[in-house]
Amino acid sequence: MTDPVPIAPRRFDIEEYLAMAGAGILAPDERVELLDGHVVLMSPSGSRHSYLVTTLARALIRHAPETLSVRVQEPLNLSKHSQPEPDLAVVHSGPGRHWSTHPDASDAVLVVEVAETSLEQDLAVKVPLYLAAGIPEVWVVDVVSRSARVWFGGSERRPDSLTSAALPGLHLAVASLFPE
Repeated sequence: MTDPVPIAPRRFDIEEYLAMAGAGILAPDERVELLDGHVVLMSPSGSRHSYLVTTLARALIRHAPETLSVRVQEPLNLSKHSQPEPDLAVVHSGPGRHWSTHPDASDAVLVVEVAETSLEQDLAVKVPLYLAAGIPEVWVVDVVSRSARVWFGGSERRPDSLTSAALPGLHLAVASLFPE
């Protein structure tokens, strides 16, 4: 018996990814994102996931100064080969900014992923991509364990409350995010 021939996967860049969508290779309603050159299926949003995204979005919007926008499940260009759609991204904004292109990593001050079925992928793939792209603050809110993990300045912690250097006055008790 011979050894199997190794298969080298083809990595795509953002331009090719968008061209696939434009050509109909990716259906308009197909939930996918580009992670490190790979077109990856996104998990469907369950009711608990949607509840948390909405709750967090309201809190972030209330505390965001005029110079920042809160984007909900929209593309963020991290590199030539990565365009994830984080659940929430707080980015620098201004009149006309991001009209002709999605924000990139240098625009982002905070990225939030809500994980119900995607925790393993968020921790193993997405968080390292966000950190490598230089995003200063990343949160992962875990629906199943009713907890949160925060990366700030590259170090991880598991806080009882969520605060953000970019959003003065924001203070969310993690336990308060989850109804009894």
